[in-house]
Amino acid sequence: MRIKLDNQPSPPPQSPIMKILFTIDVETWPVTTDPETFGDYFERCIFGRVGDGAWGLSYQLDIFRQYDLQAVFFVEPLFAGVMGLGFLERIVSPILAAGHDIQLHTHPEWLSQYTPPLLPSKTPRHRMHDYAEGEQVEIIEQGLKLLKKCGVDQVQAFRAGSFGADDNTLKTLSQTAITMDSSFNPGYPECRITPPRSSSSNSAPPSPWQPVRHHGILEFPMGGFSDWPGHTRHLQLTAVSTAEMTGMIEQAYEKKWRYLVILSHSFELLNRSRSRKDPIMVRRFEALCQFLANNRQRFQTIGFADIDPQAWSNDTACHPPLTSHPLRTLHRMGEQLFRRVYAP
Repeated sequence: MRIKLDNQPSPPPQSPIMKILFTIDVETWPVTTDPETFGDYFERCIFGRVGDGAWGLSYQLDIFRQYDLQAVFFVEPLFAGVMGLGFLERIVSPILAAGHDIQLHTHPEWLSQYTPPLLPSKTPRHRMHDYAEGEQVEIIEQGLKLLKKCGVDQVQAFRAGSFGADDNTLKTLSQTAITMDSSFNPGYPECRITPPRSSSSNSAPPSPWQPVRHHGILEFPMGGFSDWPGHTRHLQLTAVSTAEMTGMIEQAYEKKWRYLVILSHSFELLNRSRSRKDPIMVRRFEALCQFLANNRQRFQTIGFADIDPQAWSNDTACHPPLTSHPLRTLHRMGEQLFRRVYAP
C-alpha cells in the first residue's frame, strides 16, 4: 500500500482537450461563366491545378490523411445552379470518401447568373445580409437542395460567404435543419451579426470568441487575436504566420478556450495570381498540420457532425482574448511583404 506524504505536491490538474475546427472554404465566383474557360478556372480555384502541380483540395485531403486530422469543408454549391452538378460532384465525392465534414457555404453572387432568376433583382447582391429574411431562406434551401443532389444528406452548419451574415441569417437557419453557424467574425467588416455574448462568471467582459446560442443557433465564432491595440486579426492561413498560428493555439489552450475555429480555402496554397504554388503557404499549411498531429494530447480536430447542439450548455467561464507578441507581428508583416513581391 502506497502512502501519500503530506509534503508531496499533488500533480497539476489536466486541462481538457481543446477542440479545433479546421475549416476549409471551397468556392468559386462568377468571374467567368463561359463553358470554354470555366473548367480551367475551376481547376485552379478548387484543385489548385497549375503548371507545377495541384495544390488545392486533393493535396489538402492527402495532408489531412497523412497526419490523421479531421477537417470541415464549407462547400459553396450555388455555382452548380449555373455551371451544372458535375462540377459540384467533383468537389463533394472526394471529401465524403475521405470521411470529412461537408457543410453549407453560400456566395449569393452566383444568383445574378441564374436563368430564370432564383431571386429577381435589378442589381447583383453579394452578401447574405443584402437579402431579406425570406430571401435568405430561399438561398439556403437552394444550397441544401444542390448538396443533397450530390449525396450530402446531412448538413449541420452554415457559413456565409465573406462572413456577410446578419441576425436575419441566424433566424433563417433556425427555420431549417441547420443547428450551427460559423459566420461571426469579430475582425471582419462584412459581418453584421450582433456580437453573441456568453455569460461571465466574474467581472471581466464576456467573451465573443467561444460558442454560444444566438437567435436559436449555436454560433461558433472565427478564432482571432489582437495583433496591435484596437485591431483584430482572424486565424486564417493566409493572414497569420506559422509562429502566430501555433502561438495563438497554445495561448487559447492556456486560457482554457474550449473551441477554436481556424480558416483556409481550397486555393490558398497558390500565389496571389493563382498561377503557381506559394511555397510559404504550403509550408504554413504543412507546419500547422504537423503541429496539431504532434499535440493530440492537448488539441483534437473535430467536425460539426461531432457536436450535439441539443446537449449544449453555454460556457459560463470568462475566456480572455488572445494577443500576439509585437515581434511575431513584425515577422509576419515581413513575410507577407516577401510573398507580395516574390509570389505575386
